[in-house]
Amino acid sequence: MRKHVIVIAGWHDYNQLMGFCRYAHEAGWTLDTTSLFQGAAPRHCRADGMLTTNIFRSDLRSFVRKTARIIPSVLHGCDDLKLGIPRVECDEAAIGRMAAQHLLDQGHKHFAFFNYSSAIHARRRLEGFRQRLREADRDCMVLSHHSATSANMAEWLAARLKTLPKPLGLFAVDDTLAAEAIEAALDHGWRVPEDMAVVGVGNFDLICKYSRRPVTSVALPMEQLSYESAALLDRLMKGRPAPTGTLVLQPTELITRTSTDHLAMTHPSVKRAVDYISTHLVTKPLKPRQIAQATGISTSLLYTLFHEELRCTPSALVQRLRIRRACHLLMSTPDKIDTISEQCGFATLRTFQRTFVREQGLYPQAWRQCQHKGA
Repeated sequence: MRKHVIVIAGWHDYNQLMGFCRYAHEAGWTLDTTSLFQGAAPRHCRADGMLTTNIFRSDLRSFVRKTARIIPSVLHGCDDLKLGIPRVECDEAAIGRMAAQHLLDQGHKHFAFFNYSSAIHARRRLEGFRQRLREADRDCMVLSHHSATSANMAEWLAARLKTLPKPLGLFAVDDTLAAEAIEAALDHGWRVPEDMAVVGVGNFDLICKYSRRPVTSVALPMEQLSYESAALLDRLMKGRPAPTGTLVLQPTELITRTSTDHLAMTHPSVKRAVDYISTHLVTKPLKPRQIAQATGISTSLLYTLFHEELRCTPSALVQRLRIRRACHLLMSTPDKIDTISEQCGFATLRTFQRTFVREQGLYPQAWRQCQHKGA
């Protein structure tokens, strides 16, 4: 007999729902998603199991609490409501660490965390963000507003901006808030990303790609999370014991866009050096001695300033910028790998591939295929 599974969610995205549906199709379930589209909790529960996520509305909370006592149930996400049911979640602290590392790599020295919630996922993202910053002898300010939908959000944030240092690396708890921060900053004379670089979470296309400044975002494995949640529910419905611990998946990657596409430099010699690197990224070998001569400082001072401003060596920055250019070409052109290697200033294809694997974890062709598959 086909299992009947009900999905209760206060909010969802396409990939999340796709994971539930894909597993249901493979397992031969009847999947009831009616409540997602009607915006209300069911009056009655006639199901063999329940999948639930983002249940912050009172009617959904009441239904889920009652139903979880009757049938096998699995939570997708953090257990904010202390339901005590098996769950699958993302490593929220790792999300914060990933955002911090990116802003540190861009040379930022001043940081802020922007949120509107005291939910578990927000607290963990802040903990991870702060942990990585403290390892780099940095800390962050917390900008906490009481509501994500309050009409005075822009005015509140604008008032806070007046008290913040420039340039600022800002990590928003999600993409919606990241876009709000960008709007407020631009409307009140801040440049994005020159004065404020912004990182969000979720990688939601409609927000990230169409913001006034496309949003750099930590991508989450939403489809895999929901698929694993459904697999866990299947185990419970077959009478098998629940696992002793929570299944935790890692964030997928950080997708860089315009909102952080600027190195946060304050020293004029570093600015001159980076301008020289950017201008000659493809046409010259760019050894540290050459960069120092073009900048008008000694090689030793160049290394010292790069460590203080950007926390990397000149050669590491050259490689990072070349790989960033390679990623853009891999996504936006059909050019062959050896052609892209030449267009990015690498001396040999082998050097390009070795550097790309070190930076991105995959060979260029495999990375391109993964990106196009996920697009």
